[in-house]
Amino acid sequence: MFPGLLNIYFKLVLMFGLPMGILALVGFFIRNTPWYLSLALATSVGLLAGFAFATPMAFMQLLSVRRIIRKQNIDKGRFSNLYGVTHKAVIDFWGTLSQAHDLCLKALDNIKKVKAVNNEDENRKIYATTSINYLTSGERISISLSVNKDETCIEVHSEPISRWTIVDYGRNLRNIEIILLYITQHSTNPQ
Repeated sequence: MFPGLLNIYFKLVLMFGLPMGILALVGFFIRNTPWYLSLALATSVGLLAGFAFATPMAFMQLLSVRRIIRKQNIDKGRFSNLYGVTHKAVIDFWGTLSQAHDLCLKALDNIKKVKAVNNEDENRKIYATTSINYLTSGERISISLSVNKDETCIEVHSEPISRWTIVDYGRNLRNIEIILLYITQHSTNPQ
């Protein structure tokens, strides 16, 4: 039911459990506990600590993403891993490359605390970052534009700035949806 969330959960268990288990193992060795008992106790402490810290974080990720899905009425089929931290979406825009470029720049203005917007390759790539806050270390947003006959293909990609991010509380999913929603509301695509 939540394959991406289970992946995050097990990463969190390892991230918190391993250091706590190693610290417990060192502590039991210092107390002259037999090695087999030290190893068993340290494994137990590590697993308990891992589950104790990972459960609330995974639950907050689940609630955050579910709230974003409900609030913004997101099409779940558009994303392969809703609970992951990296998201990508593609949309076709009926218009010129410069119109799509201007629309994407305006869409980025709707994301809170966007900074460092860079344009490259003659209006074909846009890069932006968001600032650090209490939820994340910031996000990196990239928009690629390509021309296909009468339409412009817009590919939006959002990921955490820190590659070690395991939980983003749905921030990158929200970034993608804000941009796509703005583009669909302000485009004149024939339906």
